[in-house]
Amino acid sequence: MKRILLLFISVTFICCPWYHEAFFVTNKSNGVIYVYLSYSDSLPQYPELTMKGINKGGYIATRTILPDSTESLLSLPSPKLRYDKVNLFVVTESTMKKYIWKRIWHDQMYEKKITFTQKDLDEINWHYVYW
Repeated sequence: MKRILLLFISVTFICCPWYHEAFFVTNKSNGVIYVYLSYSDSLPQYPELTMKGINKGGYIATRTILPDSTESLLSLPSPKLRYDKVNLFVVTESTMKKYIWKRIWHDQMYEKKITFTQKDLDEINWHYVYW
């Protein structure tokens, strides 16, 4: 019985990966950036992007990334996107300091929006470098 249980556990952990590698973002700019990863085509209103750091909920992730650093945004149950594409919104620190989130969201005040398909993510090995 112990051998059967050991065999089952071994097969489960070896053959069935629980999570795909996370989606990484490296900040090569001179300033702090705030990133929002979402399936939405526009910068979502909720959850709010904050200057306090991490906020993960479902398939949405936000993160503060310092210059010359890399952060993981999200781990997926498989190396496949839930939908056809995912968007990465980059908001600068000056925008975050100057405006409240409601204004940033309403006016879509992001510095850059990058849309990734499954093919795009696979080609960059799930690692985006922001310059």
